[in-house]
Amino acid sequence: MLTDIWALALLSISAIPVALAMSVVGTAVKVLRNWDHGSDSTYQIQLESRIYLTSALVEFSLVTQMMGVGVMVMGADHFSGILTGAMCATGALTANSWGIPALCIKLGLLFCSLAWVTLHRLDLQAETFPLLKKKYVLYLLMFPVLIIDLGLTSLYLFNLDPDIVTSCCGVIFDQELRDGYNLLGLMELDLLLPGYFIGLVVLMILNLLLINDFRVVICYHKYLSIAVIIGWLVLYIASLVVVTVWVSPYVYAMPHHRCPFDLVQWPYALVGLPLYLFLHVGCGAGLVSGIAMFHDTAQGLFGKTKSIGKIGGYLAVISISGFASLAILVVLKYLLSGGE
Repeated sequence: MLTDIWALALLSISAIPVALAMSVVGTAVKVLRNWDHGSDSTYQIQLESRIYLTSALVEFSLVTQMMGVGVMVMGADHFSGILTGAMCATGALTANSWGIPALCIKLGLLFCSLAWVTLHRLDLQAETFPLLKKKYVLYLLMFPVLIIDLGLTSLYLFNLDPDIVTSCCGVIFDQELRDGYNLLGLMELDLLLPGYFIGLVVLMILNLLLINDFRVVICYHKYLSIAVIIGWLVLYIASLVVVTVWVSPYVYAMPHHRCPFDLVQWPYALVGLPLYLFLHVGCGAGLVSGIAMFHDTAQGLFGKTKSIGKIGGYLAVISISGFASLAILVVLKYLLSGGE
């Protein structure tokens, strides 16, 4: 399996950030220990000349890492045609005990990488690099996770065995528990949906309040920024659950078939791809907006990050509204066409 083109792509996307990190970690530690922008020593000048290259390498490696989720899902969908019993990416990811953890790590790294790139772009707005140490602390925290990601991806691919019978999404996401082997099987829609849509509306309102500097929230600017950042991350996870247990059965026109991965297969991709695009753009832009507004009052950045925060905030609200509207439209279309 390791010679498969998708396996090589997955390994490359996980290995590139780790390989580049080996040449960056040393500089990151030196920055945290010795950085002094007010100094004109030879060491400080040399350090300043190095951070441009290292930051560019980190940005490239993390942008590469952000593609890992998509490649993982598409690769697993490809592997499902090889593995016995697998109908889609669900069966391929659960073919051994490493697939789901590898995907979860990649999802976490997706947003951590976006946060780092955002901090980097904000940092370049000021000549004093006020966020330099913060972004390198984040990178050093991410470094062991990048190694874990490479390890889990390698273990997943190495242990894929076409001769082992795996389960399909009809079992994994079934509404009933089957010997305890079930994901999201006991979700109560009566509680999930009202809570989800109320939370979505509240989060959009908070983000709009944040980016428009309403007087009522100016005193709580930092706290509101943190709440918005956490809110978009929580909403992303909740949205994946809603897509799986509520939206997907209506897309397939099969009330008992629930799977988030079949949505990338034809012809369901006509709905699934726009749905996931809206979701990822919305939550990603919301995260960028929260980070930008949080640092609006940082030294050297006062007023410079607000435009990024506003663009991100409006894009997040528009995109997540598109996601919710498309999800509701899919359900209504099915019900109005005579479905139950």
